[in-house]
Amino acid sequence: MDGLLANLTERQREAVCCTEGPLLVVAGPGSGKTRVITTRVAYLISGGTAPSNILCLTFTNKAADEMRERVEASAGTRGAWLSTFHSMCSRLLRMDLDLEGYSRNFTIYDRSDQLSCLRNVLKSLNIDQGEAGLTRLPGRISAIKNGSANPVSGDEKNRDFSRIFAAYEKALQAANALDFDDLLVVFLKMLKSRPEILEKYRDRFRYVLVDEYQDTNRLQYEIVMQISEKHRNICVTGDPDQSIYSWRGADIRNILDFRKSFPEARVVLLEQNFRSTAGILKAAGNLIARNRKREEKSLIPVLGEGLAPRVVSAFDPEDEALRIAEAVSSLSSGGAPLSETAVFYRTNAQSRAIEQALLDRGIPYVIVGSVEFFQRREIKDLSAYLKIAVNPKDDVSFLRICNVPARGMGDKALDMVKGAADSSGASMFEAAVRIASDQNAPPRIRKALGELSGAVASLADFRGGVGGAVGRLVEALRYAEYLGKAFAEDAEDRVANVTELISACHEWDEKHPGGTLADFLEEVSLLSDVDKWDRKDAVSLMTLHSSKGLEFDTVVIAGMEEGLLPHFGIDGASDSDRIEEERRLCFVGMTRAKRNLIVTWAKNRRTARGDIDFGEPSRFLRESGLAPLLAEVSESRMTPYPSPGRAGPGTEEGDEDLEFRDSLAGEAEDEPFKTGDYVKHLSLGPGRVVATKGFGCSAKVVVNFPRLGLKTFAVGLAPLIRVNPDE
Repeated sequence: MDGLLANLTERQREAVCCTEGPLLVVAGPGSGKTRVITTRVAYLISGGTAPSNILCLTFTNKAADEMRERVEASAGTRGAWLSTFHSMCSRLLRMDLDLEGYSRNFTIYDRSDQLSCLRNVLKSLNIDQGEAGLTRLPGRISAIKNGSANPVSGDEKNRDFSRIFAAYEKALQAANALDFDDLLVVFLKMLKSRPEILEKYRDRFRYVLVDEYQDTNRLQYEIVMQISEKHRNICVTGDPDQSIYSWRGADIRNILDFRKSFPEARVVLLEQNFRSTAGILKAAGNLIARNRKREEKSLIPVLGEGLAPRVVSAFDPEDEALRIAEAVSSLSSGGAPLSETAVFYRTNAQSRAIEQALLDRGIPYVIVGSVEFFQRREIKDLSAYLKIAVNPKDDVSFLRICNVPARGMGDKALDMVKGAADSSGASMFEAAVRIASDQNAPPRIRKALGELSGAVASLADFRGGVGGAVGRLVEALRYAEYLGKAFAEDAEDRVANVTELISACHEWDEKHPGGTLADFLEEVSLLSDVDKWDRKDAVSLMTLHSSKGLEFDTVVIAGMEEGLLPHFGIDGASDSDRIEEERRLCFVGMTRAKRNLIVTWAKNRRTARGDIDFGEPSRFLRESGLAPLLAEVSESRMTPYPSPGRAGPGTEEGDEDLEFRDSLAGEAEDEPFKTGDYVKHLSLGPGRVVATKGFGCSAKVVVNFPRLGLKTFAVGLAPLIRVNPDE
């Protein structure tokens, strides 16, 4: 057992060895939290605790797999429950689900399935929400289910949504399907309504550990409280400073109020940072110290001072992307592996210019969170067949594949199936199987439905595992031939995807001997973006939210501007909770960097309407102590937006070496115009000053006009006047 504790710091050792009673471990970024959790599990097992009595919960399958490997290597045994919340709930529901309206072979609907279900619901209710309205519904439904929004009210504004919500819940139950939130909702309902099942889990899980506790929502909080109530041997680890998921229901109060739930809890602070250099930690610490809702702690660097963070000012997004690409190229030329370089941004839309700049220079990159393999059309089609085989009540999957490949299932056939299903209370697939054997049914429809039921039946022989089952399905459907006819232009790629699916299924079989179709579908449905990302010899592009839990030698945070980070609509005076979360998001991004942190911002961005928005450096630069670095970058390529027409009086074309000086860096008080001033030109109209150079008679000014782009003027000659932008 002494070997397990070797090389741990005093506080890490305390967090591992304090095994009885509630414990709160406040772990700053890079403080060895995963090592502490896995060592604690191994320590419990080494002390005689049965692995099956330990439940350790986290938020991604990748994190759970990493923990499992470490525990098994340290303890020399397996059997501890190391899982995500959703996987744990799904696994236990398949073992013990006994609630009216549900059976254990339920289907898990991902977002795509959820949207299909909602589309059918809207059609049945004769409600037209439009595609934009449809895509907003899952978020509204999720907020109600996870407790971050009030229940649906009956007022006129919400009347349609109330009907949609009720019909959606009814459709899920009829299909024996659960969405992601339902895995938690139904499991908690089972715990509260079935005392014998709750008591069984309380006896089984004598020790409960929860990682990233600041990311738990109210449902997850209640589940943890229910299970740990008897023994109260609960250890939660997390960091309020890294709570960035309130938009999907995470409640920072769960960790901040832990000692209210468990007054006898011990608290251990892990403050030493083994990841980042001192310069990076100083900036991150300065920033997060502005927040009020936090556990006070320090960021103590173990590494040396290292490189100072850099701030790069750019003229526009294209210039910003160019500078990022040049920085990446320079680092790569110096021997830095591309796999250790990442570019973070606040919104996915920011990636376009960065992607183009990397492509232009032949720098490989991978986008984390882009369209994923299991969401591709041909993969979703085959997965729907598997879902029907596991759960014949899944109408969403039936509607997806009833005519894929084309088998003459027109509206008449579908109406017949739906009518038979409604009259008998069966699902559409169950009704289809009956019609296929009904000699009174039209021969063409009977033949089509027979082909469909036969294809699903091909999955019954499971001796070859999931890989063998999918291979037989593809053959039974003649699916490659179908792809060649239906998608001639990219059929080769689609067939390659099907081949890759079969290969992936065989690999899954090797890792899960005895696994079932239901097990495979469950794992696929619960994968997150990060779970499906493998580090390659390429630059990683991702949102700041996706960066949580990762680390890179070099991190670039793009778009450090007011309106982007913090994001549009964030107001520090009137919406302190939102600005604090934006600050935490920036803090998370900064602390992913191990050796090199580069922050970029652009002085001009086009809006969705095509107008130019004049950027201001983010307040976070000032709060982190990085604002003085703005003055150090004095040159810009000044690549202007297209400027049709001739320049006005006093314009000097081609003057592209003007010094940009941000208002945070200070300007001479006697300058006639300052960066940020709104001005009006007598013939060109209103614009904004984006740069100045020189003083007195040699003074020049660069003005950005919304429609004309950049114009450079000699101040003494140009007919410019300062104006109030609100007038």
